[in-house]
Amino acid sequence: MSVNYQYSKFIRRKKKVREHIERFCLAFYNAQKTTPNGCEYIITIAYKNDEDLDKQVYDLFQEMDSHADMDYCFIEIDAHEIGTDSSW
Repeated sequence: MSVNYQYSKFIRRKKKVREHIERFCLAFYNAQKTTPNGCEYIITIAYKNDEDLDKQVYDLFQEMDSHADMDYCFIEIDAHEIGTDSSW
């Protein structure tokens, strides 16, 4: 799955928020950056069915948003499942 998230360029805590999201949210999914300085990642999610995948993706989004919100930041997230037309 590919996950891409964006920050407002006017946010001062961007680096801290990115590090927290990488460490506390994306690391669990063995996230790999697609480019060294980018904000797009390839993650791996094990799931039982489509409903389980949807729940895990939305839970991840909520957790990432919560980390940003704690530092008065916001993020925009989109994701798609590689090899399918599924997107969130």
